[in-house]
Amino acid sequence: ADLLFRGNDGGSTITALTLDMSEAGKATFNSGVVTGGPLTLGDYIEKTSGDLTIDAAGDINLDADGGDWNFKDGGTLIGSLENESNNFVITSHVDDADFIIKGQDNTSEITALTLDMSAAGRAIFGGDIQIADSKYIRVGDSSDLLIYHDASHSYIEDDGTGDLRLKGGTVRLQGTGGT
Repeated sequence: ADLLFRGNDGGSTITALTLDMSEAGKATFNSGVVTGGPLTLGDYIEKTSGDLTIDAAGDINLDADGGDWNFKDGGTLIGSLENESNNFVITSHVDDADFIIKGQDNTSEITALTLDMSAAGRAIFGGDIQIADSKYIRVGDSSDLLIYHDASHSYIEDDGTGDLRLKGGTVRLQGTGGT
């Protein structure tokens, strides 16, 4: 038999707490749970319908001693946040599924960045790439090719072995006036 905790609320009898003895004393509260200390749970929290909201007046801290925070959809692992040798790693676990970063630009949703996993993580930017003065775009395993601007001049610099080659059907060098 179940154990019921009943009381009076404004003239009506209510069941505040039910301990279901057929399920090892599973507790069902009529309203929220208030605790003055930590709330210890079993292996999982289950809500069988609707959304689950966690609301805190301060921060929400997730502390996983195993170092992984897994995200699932219908039981299938789709992504994770991981601590790998003190590196913060974000992993997509669905084959060829892209990483997409979206945001709002003047009330319109835009895709700022897509990392294409079917192309080894090729970065596709939704807008320009802007690099601060005296910062480099480095190309090659040894950063042999540098493209940069130093607040006064712009440079394309080959600092490795071999030639700097410009190729095209027609190659034109023009001044700012197009001449």
